[in-house]
Amino acid sequence: MRLAVLAACILALAACSQGPPVASREAAKSHAQAGMEEAARLSELVAKNPADLEHRLDLIRILEILGDPDGALREADNGLDITPAEPRLMVFKARQLISLGWFDQAADIAMAAARGGGSVEAYLLSIQILFRSEREGEALKLTREWAQKEPQSAEAHYWLARLLAESGDEEGGLGEYRRVLEMDPAHQPTLSVLGLYYSGKGDDEAATGYLEKLLAQNPHYDTERAALAEIYIEKGRKEEALKLLRDGLQVVQKNEIISNMAIMASDLGDSGLGLRLMERLIQKEQNDGNYMLLGVFYARTGNQEKAAESFAKVGPGGMKMTADVNLALTLDKLGREKEAAALIDKYLAECPKDEDGTLEFIDYLRRRKEFEKAQGYLQKYITLHGEAQGEKFYFSWGMIRDAMGDTAGAVQK
Repeated sequence: MRLAVLAACILALAACSQGPPVASREAAKSHAQAGMEEAARLSELVAKNPADLEHRLDLIRILEILGDPDGALREADNGLDITPAEPRLMVFKARQLISLGWFDQAADIAMAAARGGGSVEAYLLSIQILFRSEREGEALKLTREWAQKEPQSAEAHYWLARLLAESGDEEGGLGEYRRVLEMDPAHQPTLSVLGLYYSGKGDDEAATGYLEKLLAQNPHYDTERAALAEIYIEKGRKEEALKLLRDGLQVVQKNEIISNMAIMASDLGDSGLGLRLMERLIQKEQNDGNYMLLGVFYARTGNQEKAAESFAKVGPGGMKMTADVNLALTLDKLGREKEAAALIDKYLAECPKDEDGTLEFIDYLRRRKEFEKAQGYLQKYITLHGEAQGEKFYFSWGMIRDAMGDTAGAVQK
């Protein structure tokens, strides 16, 4: 019963701390009050019996959730006065020291907890603090001790592999990763590391084996899904790549991976899948780049109204001119030529310094066979902003001159 009450308090307090509250302020206060009352109850029990370790640990947990690291540290120290080598109390103390910014002291306490028979948590906490404190050599030494102490622990050897690799011992790290898979063939972090490692090395066969096995177990590995899709595409396995992208439609969470998957789907000829991925992305993150890409996908799938809406949502900034040129092109297709002309006239007059936007603008004018306007705009751009950089700029100039019949001028530029 005591654990059920404690769990209820922890869940209530955790819910209060996660972003904008769903319940009313009164409900939030009620949850916080419940936590304080539970802390008071546990304090009384510990005061009556200072050797009551379990209640003291519960009290420290509540104080952590209540945001009272000083109180939690005090309770951990009081417990350590009674049982100086208790690893769980030492881990709690280390965590409180971290929250107070005392990283070196926290590392020493956590290492003592690990070497004193502590749990996996003690080792992991020690390793993480040591790295944060730039004590990598000690972290590697401790991890070797852990792997020697628990030779059949896949977790210990996984961390040893990571630290060896990060220290520059690539072969040693790979050897330990393979040892992990001998102990636990389904160890997902190791499958991930090896899959991405061999993908980066260009060993597609090895990478495919690890990545396929990983995603069969856990479809939520985003970067790994994208890496495997790229391998399939390079190998001409189009349908397998598309299936991988479709299967990831609802499970991938990283915004940049969703965007990359959308582009891959479109390149593979499935603009509809690309659009669905972009629609999911825009629900997660609204920004100029995503609105721009969403507009492109709507345009590719023939939904010009939605494309225009998306391009119009791009705000002032580095993408605005490119978005407006695409908007003008979309408005032309919708028969809204006057709106498109107004956008184009604005840029003809202003001629902002934007090389990427200028390239899009010149291409728009070229498609409309308005070669004189395109040439005049390029000359105006150079007059106002100086010579542009990049081969694409001069390629556009050449195309305009060639379209106007000036082959020699096109070649010269």
